[in-house]
Amino acid sequence: GGRRSPEILESDGVQTCLAAPVSDDSLPSTSTQVTYSTELVVHSLSPLLCRESGLIAVVLDNFSIQIVDGDNHSIVRTFHTDSQPTDLAFSPDSRWLIVSLLDSTIRTWDIPTGRMIDCFRVGSPVTSLAISPTGEALATAHA
Repeated sequence: GGRRSPEILESDGVQTCLAAPVSDDSLPSTSTQVTYSTELVVHSLSPLLCRESGLIAVVLDNFSIQIVDGDNHSIVRTFHTDSQPTDLAFSPDSRWLIVSLLDSTIRTWDIPTGRMIDCFRVGSPVTSLAISPTGEALATAHA
């Protein structure tokens, strides 16, 4: 049992992502294609699924990041960057999207308001980032 939210099974690298509803104790049952309402190409950075909320973050080749509601397949927000995203993380409460960029910045967007609430520069580009389960710490890895 448990809340069913989509699991990303594959992306065709263009505009479509195959997602399937799953629960904590079952295998995917049926698949649903999520087609992005854009003519932009999906970036090579894998889409990020937030299991708690069913939101999916998708990076496009123009470095925009779309937040897609996996339940109704609609675009919730679009965030624009001027540098290539290198990694993404949702906050534990699904309210924030934290993004590391090739320009050595880390940006945090508030998903409900669509506002960037934090941006800071680190010494070198981040290759991977993760937020702690409590949301109190952010870990980064650098090249």
